[in-house]
Amino acid sequence: MNANGPIDSLPETSAKTRLDLHAHAPVIAALLLFCAGMFAIYRLLHGIDVHEIIASFGNIPETTFVLALLTTLGSYIALIGYDRSALQYIGHSAPLPLLVAGSFTANALGNTIGLSALSGGAVRWRVYRGLGLDTTEVAIVSAFCATSLGLGLLMIGLVGLSIEPSVATSWLPMDETSVRMIALAIILSMLLTALYLSMTGDGIRIGQRMLSLPKPRVLGEQILYSVVDMLLASATLYLLLPDSVLIDFAPFVAIFAVASLIAVISHVPGGIGVFESVVIAGVGIQPDNSAALVAALFAYRAIYYLIPLLLALTILALLEAIPRKGFIARHLPNRAALGKLAEESGPLLVLALSSIVFLVGSVLLLNGLVPIPQELLNDILPLIPTTVLEVSNVIIGIVGAGLVLLSNGLRQRIRAAFWLCFALLIAAIISLLVQSIDYDIAAVVMVVTALLWAARREFYRASRLSSRLFSREWIALVGGLLLALILTFFIAHRETPYSNALWWQMAQDENTPRALRLFGSAIAAALIAGLFFALRPAIRQESRPELPKDKLLHTIIQSQYDPDAGFVYMGDKEVLMNAAGDAFIMYARQGRTLVALGDPIGPRTSAAELIDDFVSLADRENRRPAFYRISPKLLTYYIDVGFSLSKLGEAAEVKLANFSLEGPPRSKLRQRYKRAERDGLTLEWIETPHVPGFIESLRPISDNWLAHKNTREKEFSLGRFDPAYLARFPIVVVRQGEEIVAFANVLTAGSKEASIDLMRFTEHAPSGTMEFLFIGLMLELKTREYDGFSLGTAPLIGLDRARHKRLWDHLGGAVSTFGGRFYNFEGLRDYKNKFLPEWEPRYMATWGGMDPLLVAADVNALVSGGFAGSIRMTRKP
Repeated sequence: MNANGPIDSLPETSAKTRLDLHAHAPVIAALLLFCAGMFAIYRLLHGIDVHEIIASFGNIPETTFVLALLTTLGSYIALIGYDRSALQYIGHSAPLPLLVAGSFTANALGNTIGLSALSGGAVRWRVYRGLGLDTTEVAIVSAFCATSLGLGLLMIGLVGLSIEPSVATSWLPMDETSVRMIALAIILSMLLTALYLSMTGDGIRIGQRMLSLPKPRVLGEQILYSVVDMLLASATLYLLLPDSVLIDFAPFVAIFAVASLIAVISHVPGGIGVFESVVIAGVGIQPDNSAALVAALFAYRAIYYLIPLLLALTILALLEAIPRKGFIARHLPNRAALGKLAEESGPLLVLALSSIVFLVGSVLLLNGLVPIPQELLNDILPLIPTTVLEVSNVIIGIVGAGLVLLSNGLRQRIRAAFWLCFALLIAAIISLLVQSIDYDIAAVVMVVTALLWAARREFYRASRLSSRLFSREWIALVGGLLLALILTFFIAHRETPYSNALWWQMAQDENTPRALRLFGSAIAAALIAGLFFALRPAIRQESRPELPKDKLLHTIIQSQYDPDAGFVYMGDKEVLMNAAGDAFIMYARQGRTLVALGDPIGPRTSAAELIDDFVSLADRENRRPAFYRISPKLLTYYIDVGFSLSKLGEAAEVKLANFSLEGPPRSKLRQRYKRAERDGLTLEWIETPHVPGFIESLRPISDNWLAHKNTREKEFSLGRFDPAYLARFPIVVVRQGEEIVAFANVLTAGSKEASIDLMRFTEHAPSGTMEFLFIGLMLELKTREYDGFSLGTAPLIGLDRARHKRLWDHLGGAVSTFGGRFYNFEGLRDYKNKFLPEWEPRYMATWGGMDPLLVAADVNALVSGGFAGSIRMTRKP
């Protein structure tokens, strides 16, 4: 036995465990905080009768509801001010109707679902990308709004404590004077620091981030919007409080601010459970106000969260229904911006619908556990047979569990999930109407069903329902819901002793047996569905014997736009093909990272499914997925799945229809090209298949270039001198007389796009040889009716243009500035600018907020042939 084997594996296993815990930590923490909040609520409400809560909810005056709706409206208007200030901060503006629609939608979804559930602000990304902002600007707007919210919560909470310090003396070992003085000191220091930073333009470092504040006018607006937002939001709940809760508005605002801040930090969607537990503990629950206080919190959730969410869904559905063409489209105000926003509304609508379907399922289950008031039972007893009531109740339990289970499938746009959810919602409506009890819930379900049907074209994927159905976030949500169901049952039915006979008692006035059967049917349905999905055998993909893999790849490459797809032939990457066989991802493994090169190759309609499949592959192998050097065309797909973006640089493309050597702008190119011709240089295009021995005749040129540059062959995203690889592409050579002094392989795509990969020239080639090769190749491609020619990427360029940067951008700027002694990045961009190209950004997508520097190190190792190659340094002979 090798005694060292297990011991040697311990460090790797320990590191793997730490990485796994780090990846799951946010979800675990949110679930634990939710559980803590729910248990706190359970202990506080243990002696409250559920019927009293229902009665208290019904006793809230209609005028109070109207006033609460008005304060909610004012709060969301103030939230729109956040976005307006953020856009001013980055020098942008938006038409008022679009700003209102976009900001309201983002805030309504973000408040209810929680920003952490949206993969780093996907809501605002969708909204503001539709208004023309790029990735960096959207990140700044999101950070600006989040900072405004945090500062507003902190400021209002401190002001409340300075006015009514008694709120804190019960849980802090201080007297009221000390609390007031400390709160005022913090407020004063915050204001003076903010004013100084705003006036001087200096930044303050917080950890790895540099915070710079806007100018005083914008800062003043930000503080004003924050104060108004928090005051009106807290007023919404304050209005709903019963008269028996004796607390002034100032201390209540402080409690509300603290509860909101803790809810935001918890990352629990909507802060459910966490917010309520802090408010109840802060206000103080008494026997004479307990039921009314809980009813007020339920009403607040409905007014401030549910109603705006339904309005946001309606706005998204209307945007989705905007005609893209025709008479109406031509006469819409702000047609261009509205059209862009409408294009982005589909994914937002899918996200919102998946969330509200989960909420509908949860509400059906929770409502089914609540006892029916005796007065209502007396009204329906003569109308509904016992069997009908019991069967409909069991159906509601099954429907609720099904909606919760399938909501994640909706988020992935799976067609089968849509049809099943639609059928379940119809069944819920029928069951609720048959029971003749919860007409209000039935009305909400009808609205959700109509919105789901209106968005049916968004659910187009034919994937299996078991495909990534059980994500860790979804499992955490279901775990939290299960805990809420259990606690609700014990609170509502604590006076009924349990016995097995309860499951079989069938009487209309027996609430506990009815709740038990609903809960049991929901659990049974979830378990059966879970086992079905878990044990379902994998579908064997049909082979395509009439089309070998090599030919299939060639067919896909020649049917799309990206010439870099030719890198798949290098032999150092694997291929992930979709089930339809019309698209693929090329990738490689390095350390714990699974790195895909570029976007999925193939039709755009296949991209989302392939990206999901790639994430699933990485999950099965316990690796972190990443996409390297992706274009802006599919960014929203990556963000929807959960990737974060980091800019790598910008790619240059020359539109060949406009390229020539004529006119003043091209005078220098014309002169250099003519000078090269006078030096005896000629360019020759050599098509495939190449004559035997031709590729090998180029090897001395390649070896000479490698020795002269003191480097070695690269891999992954850079071609190497491999005869089998080069034999697949046309080769352009530059001759001086009969001697070949330079060559390059030409990557092509079926959409008439081209690029070059391997470029080599001899040490004694005339000055300007490679420039002659570029010019001559573009002229040749133009005669062959190609549309565009890619000059490749200028790395780490364009990162220093934004005023507000992340650590990644600061690092990129430093490499670009100080790396010139190794590689002239700015010189490379200046060189390519001579050809008057169009620049387009390139990004790296990393999973779940992972540090891009870790992935960049793995990519560097892949390109360099391992970590040893990435740090290898040799001396010139």
